[in-house]
Amino acid sequence: MKESLKIRIKNLPDTPGVYIFRNSEGEIIYVGKARSLRDRLSSYISPSIMDEKTSRLIEEIEDFEIIVTKTEKDAFFLENNLVREHQPKFNVKLKDDKAYPIIKITVQEEFPGAYYVRRVEKDGARYFGPFAPASSARNTMRILSRWFRIRQCNENIDGKRERPCLDFYINQCTAPCTGNVSKEEYRRQVDDAIMFLEGRTEELTKELEKRMMEMAKMENFERAAEIRDLIRAIQSLKETPVFTSVGLEELDIIGFCKEGKEVNISIFLMRKGKIAEKRDFYFSDVMEEEEDFISSFIVQYYLESRVIPARIIVPFPIQNYSFIESYIKNETGIKTEIIFPEEGSLLNLLKLANQNAKLAMERRKIFLSEKEILDNLGLKDIPKHIEGYDVSHLFGNEKVGSMVTFINGKPYKNGYRKFIIREVEGIDDPACIKEIVKRRFRRAIEEREKFPELILIDGGKGQLSSALKALDELGIKDIPVIAIAKEEEILYIKGKGGVKLDRTSPFLKLLQRVRDEAHRFAISFHRRRKEKKDFETILDEIKGIGEKKKEIFFSKFQSIEDILKAEEKEIEKIIGKRGKEILFERIKK
Repeated sequence: MKESLKIRIKNLPDTPGVYIFRNSEGEIIYVGKARSLRDRLSSYISPSIMDEKTSRLIEEIEDFEIIVTKTEKDAFFLENNLVREHQPKFNVKLKDDKAYPIIKITVQEEFPGAYYVRRVEKDGARYFGPFAPASSARNTMRILSRWFRIRQCNENIDGKRERPCLDFYINQCTAPCTGNVSKEEYRRQVDDAIMFLEGRTEELTKELEKRMMEMAKMENFERAAEIRDLIRAIQSLKETPVFTSVGLEELDIIGFCKEGKEVNISIFLMRKGKIAEKRDFYFSDVMEEEEDFISSFIVQYYLESRVIPARIIVPFPIQNYSFIESYIKNETGIKTEIIFPEEGSLLNLLKLANQNAKLAMERRKIFLSEKEILDNLGLKDIPKHIEGYDVSHLFGNEKVGSMVTFINGKPYKNGYRKFIIREVEGIDDPACIKEIVKRRFRRAIEEREKFPELILIDGGKGQLSSALKALDELGIKDIPVIAIAKEEEILYIKGKGGVKLDRTSPFLKLLQRVRDEAHRFAISFHRRRKEKKDFETILDEIKGIGEKKKEIFFSKFQSIEDILKAEEKEIEKIIGKRGKEILFERIKK
């Protein structure tokens, strides 16, 4: 930080306010609030806070300005307004900051409709959600049209339309636009849908059962059957909650875990006494104190989603919680209460949320980004030339190895190799990997072949270690090697424990294709060798078949499939009619 800025900081007032840091281009890079502007900005000069992110911030500060406020509360409001307006790069940003889908029921209308939206408005409508993933909101919309027959059009309903739209004919709307349904009957449909959205399925089911019996008594069997189908649909859609609590209606519970400069937040969304959903957020390089950080998070999160619960349970006491309540009320018109529970069921749920945040943090440790994996392998980009290796055997017998080559993400069949394991006895996959890798690269050195950009081993730590040892013994140090275990898709890299990539990663998908092809090639080679050995045993039992006939036979038929496809006369020419009969008899067995 420039000396001129340090001098200015020392002369700041000891009052509440907001400070704004700008870079050399005049861009706002950080906005903060303070009880004392002088004390807070002086802390940026202190070496005790010089973590990596703070150091980067200070390096970029070219100028700053302050706005003095009357109270801390005013500073809190102003800070959040400025952060929302300017989105400074060093301020806390939600990693999952999209607006979640919400279902809107326009109860203020005579004939309410159901709509898929992403913002709550002060329009008198009822809002349900938010839903994550978005597909769950779309599925719910389909349920509302199919089973509750709520309209989803934007028509101005006056009951005078001559003909209904297609939705009526496919039983997804009762066509209030044509006057086909009374206002009272349609409102009952809407009330049923709202009970369903609120999770009051048991209450709704009882009400529907009562109506079904009434329709049956009136001999309106068609309507009774419709209600019966609706009851069955509700029962099939009803989910059993993982956790329940007594006396809790609508609240969010914020779990918190911090390790160093990393923070993970897990939010339980409780609706009608049930945990309806969990959301996770991760932050790195957190500079703020815990209380300031969680305050900023709460404001950002709830103003972004605009779905405000009656109560927000926080992971630790927040001194100025009333500022947050007032700010949210001021911005949204919705009142919420911020609580830190010290006992009872809320405390137990908070402990559970904190535990989930801790588990999410631990899970992150084994997940690396694609870039981190490539960096660890010394690669700048996804490699174009990859060789994959695997071994196959049957309880240590007929051991073979395979090598496949991929160029630009596609198999290069001219680069495939098969190995018969010669040096390893018994079941020892790592030793087999070492043998085939060493044989492959010894020959590559002798024939001056181009080395691959990456070696992939089908296996775990043991196979990785053996491959690295084989290369080391040949003096090869610069080919990155990675092993990938089946099912869990755990990657093993030198100097790292087992790590994971996101399952949508293009690099992981390429590694899986190479691994699977090496496995297929090894299995295929092993199967052919075993079949050949079995055939040799069968042919040995047939009189009159010597080594020459065996050689002719195997030159024409490499597998059972080849034999079954061949003409019987072709087989008879080599081993005779009786030999053919014995062969087919054994194949059937």
